[in-house]
Amino acid sequence: MLFTLCLVFSLSTSVFADRILLIPDVPKTPYRGGVGLYEGVVAHSTATPEAPAINIQRYETRTWRNAFVHYAVDWNETIQIADTKY
Repeated sequence: MLFTLCLVFSLSTSVFADRILLIPDVPKTPYRGGVGLYEGVVAHSTATPEAPAINIQRYETRTWRNAFVHYAVDWNETIQIADTKY
């Protein structure tokens, strides 16, 4: 019973992100192998302690058509900004 509860919890939350702030209106385009069969996931790091991951999320919200990532990462936090199934 405990294993089942843990499995359900892990499937309903992001394993890698501290929080999830998905960009609205990003198209749901399946990978070549199908939905959820990803070929890769893209993360972008701020590289400097003074630049928070939320800045990447805000930038991507405006510019995802030109440059796209699934996760924004800084020294203290990882934010999932796109669904990894697409």
